[in-house]
Amino acid sequence: MPCFDGVFFFARNSTLKFAHLDIGSAWINQTIRNANARTPIKHFRRLPLETNNQNWTLHRVGETFSLGFGLVRGVKKRVPLEVHMASHQAWLEAVLDGRAKAGSLKLVRSKKGIWSACLSVSMEVPDATETGRWIGIDRGQNIPVVAATPAGPVVFWKAARIRHQSCARNPVLQGGEG
Repeated sequence: MPCFDGVFFFARNSTLKFAHLDIGSAWINQTIRNANARTPIKHFRRLPLETNNQNWTLHRVGETFSLGFGLVRGVKKRVPLEVHMASHQAWLEAVLDGRAKAGSLKLVRSKKGIWSACLSVSMEVPDATETGRWIGIDRGQNIPVVAATPAGPVVFWKAARIRHQSCARNPVLQGGEG
């Protein structure tokens, strides 16, 4: 028996285990891919529901955004989204206008029972304008931080100086008197 048949047989058996479930095949296949791709862990971890850009849609009615996806086979529902930041709203509008390309969707449930939707969005951004000023920062082993600018001198921060400044700022946290 060729190796390909064995791989195909294994993949077919692993997906047929879930044939009795009413969950959409795209969600099941992506979850199997994610579970097989991750390194083994010592304790149970709740994985998010993840799908690619083909299995969800974004809609807007008035000021309300909604996310449409089919979690159960043959049934597609829309769920209203609560947008927390204005920049996120601008990105969602860019997806609806066609200025941005929608990517994958992750549905995550927190320990408190709050559901979140994580959307990946790809868009073209303009190149940054050059200011003519720059700063270079280097992390080293002997001297932790070195910073340089074109107009000013090179500044070295040794570990003792960083500890001293940190202790002066936070005397209680650093074990000093306060």
